[in-house]
Amino acid sequence: MELKHIDMQIITHLYAQPGNRNTRQNVAYSLYNDVNDDTINLDNPTTEERDKIPSFSNRLWNRMNDILLEQGLIQKIGPAPKSGLYELTHRGVDVAEIISQRNIDTNHGRLHARADISEAYSSE
Repeated sequence: MELKHIDMQIITHLYAQPGNRNTRQNVAYSLYNDVNDDTINLDNPTTEERDKIPSFSNRLWNRMNDILLEQGLIQKIGPAPKSGLYELTHRGVDVAEIISQRNIDTNHGRLHARADISEAYSSE
């Protein structure tokens, strides 16, 4: 799954608060809606709507981690492989510039992906 547009303010916010699952899920809901032309209610999702998200959210989160780890922008601070604890390595670095080298750029405060995510779904 190649993410095409990531708002760096959202990423910075997520990594400034490791383990903030509510923020992470809201980002995933928003992205899920964009990619699937769906309308999950972000403020009060139904149980059925919530059930659509976890594996999608995890794949998104893992891909973001992979990209930022490759660029040296984050480092693992937890001992377990799945601890999910990361932090920005250099808070002053021009994250957007480095990420843009991977065809990822900002888009006015929203998180968007225009990728072939069906491939990520079909691989499970």
